Amino acid sequence: MAVLIFSSISLLLLSGALSWTSTNSRLTNRHIEYLKNLAIAEAATEKVLSHLHRDFMTQGEPLVASRIESYRTLVPEHSEWSTVQFMDKSGETGKTHVRKLSSSRFEVIDSIYRGLKGMTSDYRIESYVQNGSQTIGIRQDIQLTTIPVFQFAVFYSLDLEIHPENPMSIDGRIHSNGNIFCAPGNYLTFNDHVTASGNLLLKGHPKDPRIRNPGLVSFEKEQDGGVASLTLPIHSEQLKTSPREILEIPPPTESPNSAIGRHRYYNKADIIIKIGKQNLTVTSGRFNNFSTTIPQSQWKSFLQSGLQFRDKRQKQFVLCTDLDVGGLDKWNSTNTILRDVLDRDLSTLFIYDTRPNSADALHAVRLKNGRTLPASGLTVATPNPLYIWGDYNLKSESDQESDATNGKPASIAADAVTILSSAWLDERSALKVSVRRAKDTTIQAALLSGIVPTTHFGSYGGGLENFPRLLENWQDKVFTYRGSMVALFPSVHALSVWKRKDIFRPPVRRWSFNSDYLEADKLPPSTPMIPRLIRNRWTTLSKEDMDREDSPDFTKN
Repeated sequence: MAVLIFSSISLLLLSGALSWTSTNSRLTNRHIEYLKNLAIAEAATEKVLSHLHRDFMTQGEPLVASRIESYRTLVPEHSEWSTVQFMDKSGETGKTHVRKLSSSRFEVIDSIYRGLKGMTSDYRIESYVQNGSQTIGIRQDIQLTTIPVFQFAVFYSLDLEIHPENPMSIDGRIHSNGNIFCAPGNYLTFNDHVTASGNLLLKGHPKDPRIRNPGLVSFEKEQDGGVASLTLPIHSEQLKTSPREILEIPPPTESPNSAIGRHRYYNKADIIIKIGKQNLTVTSGRFNNFSTTIPQSQWKSFLQSGLQFRDKRQKQFVLCTDLDVGGLDKWNSTNTILRDVLDRDLSTLFIYDTRPNSADALHAVRLKNGRTLPASGLTVATPNPLYIWGDYNLKSESDQESDATNGKPASIAADAVTILSSAWLDERSALKVSVRRAKDTTIQAALLSGIVPTTHFGSYGGGLENFPRLLENWQDKVFTYRGSMVALFPSVHALSVWKRKDIFRPPVRRWSFNSDYLEADKLPPSTPMIPRLIRNRWTTLSKEDMDREDSPDFTKN
């Protein structure tokens, strides 16, 4: 009898265990099936996202907005998913829900780049999967944003080195797509967020031949290494293109609406100046197919060629064309040739010299008389080296030279940028540096140019403190600068390495970031924009979510 009772109890326990095992197995299988369907739904959203991202990077957000209907027809195709039904929010099979949730606006963006502003649009992608008894979905909310590169106080596509001998304090965001090396001879303070795609290193570059004993480096806000690179969508190792392409003349077969063409200064310019061996021509830009020619009788009021001086760093004579910015401003306000077809003030000028350089001669552009700019501001771009002679972009002609506030939106893009003070004289350019005495000078413009990196020729590249090149004795003189410094590529024309002996003496640097660039209407004309797709929220959905309305405030967590 006891044996029977014991056997009955054992059978009951075994039955319960088997039932528990069976239930647990069904739950496990159901969970596996759920995860599988979730992955399939995500694959549908990712397929749309890949097409959307490609279009955004090559043609911009307007193309994305125009292709929403075509994105809605995209669903994955896989031999093992023959029983799966893909549905959009309305339940229509073979479709994916894609919607633009907001119009474009200039606002603070999310993610690691918080604090920056960009032209931003919000999009939502949803895909629902019905497989067996389950209906589940995935939602991805994204932002398409373009970040003006001049919103950074300092932006380097290359390694960034900062080794000032005197105390330096930097306001504004700083970013490098490489490493950041800091070994100052004194105090160096970063007052805003610092990011690098590589590492933040408190030492000199490994190929820097100079021995450094680092001073104190202070980060007043966040500092992050290993962040995603920020690049213009024209850079391609495979196609051997680099960010320098924005300064180059496009080939005849290239579309101005291509990924590269959309970013070239040449295609954005209101006026094109071409300097050749025999002549100089001035025409309107691509906006009217270069069809308006400015006669010499007019352009001679702001252009002068055939000038030369000695660049001690380059060890070359500079054969330059002077652009009189004040003369250009007067011509801009009174001419009826370009103004009638442009229907506004000119704002972007592209100038290039096609004559080949030699061992002794460097062809370049020089800006002079630039205290006042055209009413809309001015961007000057050239693939050649460029020199700025004297004060540039003050509030008015009567301003003090030290006044670097309230100037007009301005930028200068070139192979290299060298500052010549208002005391510069061409006839003294070949004399000793002690004779080439500088004068207090103010520059207010974003600078985009190349550099000679430390990795070249085993010499120090000069660092951020020497990003604007100098050729004078600035001892006890003040170089006031307000703007943004952007180094996108190695220089290809002005290749001589940084040196100080008999070339220059450093100034008192009063440098600051131009916070006006944080506002859309105060950016320099034709500012390069860096596109980024930002993933904001990833959400799992149930069948009940198909009946809910989209909420436009999805970015608020």
